[in-house]
Amino acid sequence: MPNTYEKERQLQHEIAPRVEHDLPGVDVLAVELLAPSRFCVYVDHPEGVDHALCGRVTDLLRDYLREYTIDVSSPGLERPLRKPQH
Repeated sequence: MPNTYEKERQLQHEIAPRVEHDLPGVDVLAVELLAPSRFCVYVDHPEGVDHALCGRVTDLLRDYLREYTIDVSSPGLERPLRKPQH
């Protein structure tokens, strides 16, 4: 069974390309596993992140709802620096 770090990386590799392809301008900054059955997707957008954008991201990830509770959030001021371009 993968550890937390490996599971986060797996989710990041699955989720980021999908969201960034289907929602132009959205940058998936991080996927954080909060519990074995819950994760948070941190997103950013040049025009900001609002509830409507979070809802669109959640809709794209609907198939994960069978196994997980999904949170979608803006990173706020503590934006994680996880990619070389950050």
